[in-house]
Amino acid sequence: MALPITLAAAALATGIELAQFYDQGRITSMGDIYADTIGCGVGVAVASVVGAEIQWPLLKQLRHDPAAALVLVMWFGYRLYPYVPVSSVHKYTRALAPVLMGRALPPIALARFTVAWMGIGAILDALYGGRRARILLPLLIVTEFVGRILIIDATLQPADIVGAGLAFAIWLLLPRAGEWRYAIVTISFAGMIIIARLEPFVFNATPHPFGWVPFASFMRGSVSVAMQAFCEKFFQYAGLIWLLRHVGLRIGLATALVAALLFVTSWAETYLPGRSAEITDAATAVVIGGVFALLAGRSSRPSCPPS
Repeated sequence: MALPITLAAAALATGIELAQFYDQGRITSMGDIYADTIGCGVGVAVASVVGAEIQWPLLKQLRHDPAAALVLVMWFGYRLYPYVPVSSVHKYTRALAPVLMGRALPPIALARFTVAWMGIGAILDALYGGRRARILLPLLIVTEFVGRILIIDATLQPADIVGAGLAFAIWLLLPRAGEWRYAIVTISFAGMIIIARLEPFVFNATPHPFGWVPFASFMRGSVSVAMQAFCEKFFQYAGLIWLLRHVGLRIGLATALVAALLFVTSWAETYLPGRSAEITDAATAVVIGGVFALLAGRSSRPSCPPS
């Protein structure tokens, strides 16, 4: 069924693009056809993997918690965009230049990467147990670093390396009894989102307009920038919803809390110069919560295996 579905998507995309010849102000592009077809193909492939009987243990565990798998995919989707490797020694040198030159460590960037990797550590611990997570987390960190070196236009920053190292050390030191470690990571994740959205905390006296049209900024801006920003936001919001669910909240309540947090911080952004304050982030959290609710029925194992 995979091939007919992909061909049908290609035909639909082609028809839409041809119809745009008669729509004033629209531009017909083969790139859109390629993007739609590839997106459908990836979706069909993921659906086939989720529905298939998987023998490899690591992928088997991911299949039992597809929401966690989605969070991990979005992290690498954000960090490894635009997914095009190059074979150039000069590129590798440029990618490592910030590290070799010993650039300063911005505190907020360092905290953001530290908390992000702590969240990934929490997901790995929940999926595979503490012993295997302590092996898998460094492997994922190294994989991301290698990808940043190989991918075109990507660089490896000192904050990436130090943040990942701190996250691994903190995760080893967090208490293993009970759910305290997940509560600590959840609070840190929420704090990371608030700081990222409200930095540099310099507010104007009068607000600028609030955008009530969801995803308007994505449609108006650059596709490449929007794609990377969407992956980053999806990782942050989905990660927080997953963590809240793991500490005991229902998906609906976790989604509502994250959406409320994003709405409040979006409203606060109306007082920040140069920020686009709109409903998009809260709407994204609601969509993520809906996707997680649909995927919840596929989870057939305890959420926290023994260490």
